Amino acid sequence: MTNLPVDSSAPLPHFRRSIDAAMVEHEGEPMLMLRDAEGITEHVMLVSPSALMVITLMDGRNSLSDIKALIMKRTGVALPEMGLASLVSEFQKLHFMENEETAALRRASREEFSASPVRKPALAGISYPRDREGAERFIGEALKAEGAPPDDMSAPFAGAPAGLVAPHIDIMRGARCYARAYKTLQKCARPDVIIAVGVAHAGPDAPWVLTDKRYQTPLGEMPADADMVRALSGCLWYDRRADEMVHKTEHSLEYQALWLKHIWGGDAPPWVPVLASDFTRFAPERPPESGSSAGAGLDKMCAVLSAEAAKGRKIMVLAAVDLSHVNLKEEGNSPEQTEGRDKASLELALRPDPDGFYRDVCAGGNPRSVCGLSALYTAARFIAAVSPQARGKLLDYAVSQDPAGGAVSFAAAIYG
Repeated sequence: MTNLPVDSSAPLPHFRRSIDAAMVEHEGEPMLMLRDAEGITEHVMLVSPSALMVITLMDGRNSLSDIKALIMKRTGVALPEMGLASLVSEFQKLHFMENEETAALRRASREEFSASPVRKPALAGISYPRDREGAERFIGEALKAEGAPPDDMSAPFAGAPAGLVAPHIDIMRGARCYARAYKTLQKCARPDVIIAVGVAHAGPDAPWVLTDKRYQTPLGEMPADADMVRALSGCLWYDRRADEMVHKTEHSLEYQALWLKHIWGGDAPPWVPVLASDFTRFAPERPPESGSSAGAGLDKMCAVLSAEAAKGRKIMVLAAVDLSHVNLKEEGNSPEQTEGRDKASLELALRPDPDGFYRDVCAGGNPRSVCGLSALYTAARFIAAVSPQARGKLLDYAVSQDPAGGAVSFAAAIYG
């Protein structure tokens, strides 16, 4: 292992940007859970929220002495240099810092993932149990969440649905919403194939990242429709494999795979896993235009899906999305105000009016930070392509608060 500089005045390596920091409660105390969103290492570390200041100062330029002095200047607290060095050493040991060892691990991780025909579960043993019995019990508990629909509920319509909207928040935080989405789906006729559109939180360059890897779950594998992956990838101007690595640790579709295997088991239809990145980089106010690369690519993918549906193939589009990410302490972001704005946007997506939905969310620069914007827009376009007469029905809406004062909203809906 690369050693830390002996000289406390020497610059420390950069703290990796791909290390995800989430507020959790541990033994009754708020803690930061650090996890490698890139999947280079499986290590997880719990630290005090105050460690976030140390992390933000590890920019590749500051030394241990610099960080200590800056924290003293900003807070008036004198951190013991030994304790600070111990924290940084732990970061180093867990490969949370950029250095030659991290680079080598990154190359090996990419090569291994590229060569594998399966996408292994990233959050099994962390967000849900790793074993089959435990995972089934876990999903069973979520299905019994307060407000979940009864087991004897009836199907909302005859035939297979054209689309489904489900959350991608932690399963227990969104248990009621997940239950309403997947219990309703379970009562419907099974589709022939699922086009699953999740959110690429890692922000890859590609607007859509498709994979033909089989998603492993504790309940079995979700098979991929390799032919459909190939057909849709052929609509795009780039190699889908260039950013395929983002599937390795992205949770938005991992949770859906678990639910789909729970409700259908070995009869689960094949799917096409698609991760959508943030379109506002190149379409900040209105959706990608047909004359653009992204707009043309989306038009072509819709044409492929429309042609498949015309052959009689039952295609269901699954949108794995959360909605607003707001600070409830800020003026104008009360739960009631957020719900009103979210439902107005959702009404457009459920018509479906994809362009209207996109413009509504983006008005004022996406002030609610709707992370599912691009994914739900894509899904709504796909739904309109496979079933022009389909309309969505809102099944549930919820807001979940976190210990830091932030809030995430999400919904469940079905199109028929």
